[in-house]
Amino acid sequence: MPIYAYKCEECNNDFKANKRAKERDNAECPLCQSKMVKRALSFAMHVKKAEGPRPLSQVKSELLEDKKKMIKEARREMEGDIEW
Repeated sequence: MPIYAYKCEECNNDFKANKRAKERDNAECPLCQSKMVKRALSFAMHVKKAEGPRPLSQVKSELLEDKKKMIKEARREMEGDIEW
């Protein structure tokens, strides 16, 4: 259920309330019980659980490490250490 922010026009109380979307305009101030409240601007926050894109520097370093491994394997193969 969404959390909406409100401001009471009678006592200037700022408060939040869990409301269904259909009920978001029917709020009452918890201090003075006034129905003269306005919804305040609030921002939603979404937390992404999965990893986002990796920084370019990390990708470059991983590619460099892979390249070094391939060069080492190629050298060992040329020396006869690796048999196919």
